[in-house]
Amino acid sequence: MAVEKIKHSLELDERMDLHEKGWKAQRILLIVFILFLTAAAIGFFGNGPVSIKKAADDTNSIEFEKYTRYESHMKLKIEAGEAEGVAKVQFPQEYFNNFQIEKITPEPNDTEVENGNQIFYFSSKGILSIDFFLKSNNIGSVNSNIKVNNSTFTLSHYIYP
Repeated sequence: MAVEKIKHSLELDERMDLHEKGWKAQRILLIVFILFLTAAAIGFFGNGPVSIKKAADDTNSIEFEKYTRYESHMKLKIEAGEAEGVAKVQFPQEYFNNFQIEKITPEPNDTEVENGNQIFYFSSKGILSIDFFLKSNNIGSVNSNIKVNNSTFTLSHYIYP
């Protein structure tokens, strides 16, 4: 669709070609902006359905956010089956170089550090729901394996600036 050019007697330098380029640029940037907002709404920058990842085996499961932002809060939800009245959750110590624990619900009965791993013990009768409330400390990709009782789960986070 071309812009109608009108002949007039005024000596104006209209440069319609620049106006048309500007209008095209506006349309392209509007589309990019809408795509960016859509990505944010569905969770590509944290707190959305695309960000939430789940993994499970026969007795244990874990739910975490794949995408989060620097210094934002996130929840790591663990469903631990009973193993002789005790549920055990084990994190590599490097994981806590990237995240700070703000709260654990329910509180662990005991904790220990063994072979570079932070281990949390919880008393349980049946399936126990454990929530770790974390705050991100670094920027970039974080990959780690955690153990819930005898099951190993791989966590993969990306922390945006």
